[in-house]
Amino acid sequence: MLQSAFMRHRYLEELDLSKCSLKCESVKPIAELIQSQSKIKSLNLSNNNISDLGARLLLTALQQNKFLTKFRIDLNPIRILINREIDLCLSQN
Repeated sequence: MLQSAFMRHRYLEELDLSKCSLKCESVKPIAELIQSQSKIKSLNLSNNNISDLGARLLLTALQQNKFLTKFRIDLNPIRILINREIDLCLSQN
């Protein structure tokens, strides 16, 4: 469902999916969006249920996207170390 919505909005620049009860299963299409959508600049995934595994998928996608400059993933059950890696990756964009 998310993936088809993303495909219809190819020029999406901002997306707020905070407080949507997202889990790891929901992260894969979001990671694919980050990899394929060079236009997206801001993504908010805060206050969901994304675990370390989901955060790692997102980090891998972020490493391939050089346009995303604002990314929130706070208030999810992920380790601080992964948060720091995400912040470092974003600082290079």
